[in-house]
Amino acid sequence: MTDTTDDSPPPAYAQDEPTTAAPVDEAPPRWDEPLTRREARALAGPRHRRWPAVLASFALLAVVGIGAAGFYVSRQIDPPGEAGAEVEVIIPEGTGTQAIADQLAAAGVITDARIFTAYLKVTGDGNWLAGRYLLREDSSFDEAIAVLDAGPGEIPYDQVTVPEGYTVFANAGLPAPGTVVQRLVDPDNGIPRLNQQRIMELLLGGTVRSQFQPQGVNNLEGFLFPDTYRLEEDEGAPAIVNQMVQRFDQIATEAGIGDATGRINQATGGAVQITPYQAVIVASLIEREAAVPEERAKMARVIYNRLAQGIPLGIDASLNYALGHPATTESDLATDSPYNLREVAGLPPTPISVPGRASLQAAVAPAAGEWLYYVLADEAGHHTFTNTYDEFLEAKARCQEAGLC
Repeated sequence: MTDTTDDSPPPAYAQDEPTTAAPVDEAPPRWDEPLTRREARALAGPRHRRWPAVLASFALLAVVGIGAAGFYVSRQIDPPGEAGAEVEVIIPEGTGTQAIADQLAAAGVITDARIFTAYLKVTGDGNWLAGRYLLREDSSFDEAIAVLDAGPGEIPYDQVTVPEGYTVFANAGLPAPGTVVQRLVDPDNGIPRLNQQRIMELLLGGTVRSQFQPQGVNNLEGFLFPDTYRLEEDEGAPAIVNQMVQRFDQIATEAGIGDATGRINQATGGAVQITPYQAVIVASLIEREAAVPEERAKMARVIYNRLAQGIPLGIDASLNYALGHPATTESDLATDSPYNLREVAGLPPTPISVPGRASLQAAVAPAAGEWLYYVLADEAGHHTFTNTYDEFLEAKARCQEAGLC
């Protein structure tokens, strides 16, 4: 066998001559700790000037961002396409510009309240009136501003006119609807959506009251002022009844009904003492009797002169109210009722109609005179006023001859 074992020493390999390393300022990096900025730079080798490219990238992003933001803002100011459905926006009293912008955004008229507010600062628009506005969804800012600048529109309403002298109830003592209630619900001249039964409940229930309505008197006969009223589409019977009573209180106060006791005491030399409620009753009698405005105060004087002397008033309009129809027969005229002023001295227990302003004023400001009677004198509604019964009979005869009585 051949021995392949080589016992000679291993060959020597060439080695570089050892060199002396240049001293360094820092120890080698420690891989178990984060690199310092200087260490990182040392490992990265020579530094390159990369900041122009970075800056250019940021500039490009800024330009793109500005463009996108501008596009977004322009779409808010003037959205593409046509405006949408009509919407109602009601601006309360004292609402500021920011709150209005918020309302418009909530209603879908605009999409960004902040941009709208900023837009207004540029254009100088704003300071709009409170009220109801009809705008459209997805409107441009200028379209919305144009509607707001035009001012609020009227809220849809129904309207009804109640003439003077109408009655709340059909006849005294019965809860039947009179001409006032009939007019309120009339399909042609009233507001037919009103519920007649609900109106009657309010008129009799005592929940709606006039300031001139005494305790214990719950019905509102005489206290619904005859006038023209508007009722918004979301309002009903309580609103119209409250309006009419509040209007009555306002006009009656202006007419001096609250001072009736003192005024009539002075006008009659202390011979007649009445309450404000009784002054309303007097006004209701005048309203049913007078056709000529200038005669109202004279009729008031006849009433007070008769009250002072204890003479029955003889006003058949009161009995007509009690009966629910004109008293035309002897049987009618003999009806036993506190409203039969041919038989009963004094005033009827309640008003017999809804008096207007002129009758309320006359009730507390009677004309000076000693008249005790008045008789119809012509078809225009003028009356002859007399002091004595004989003069009354003469005037009555003329009235009958003319076919007026």
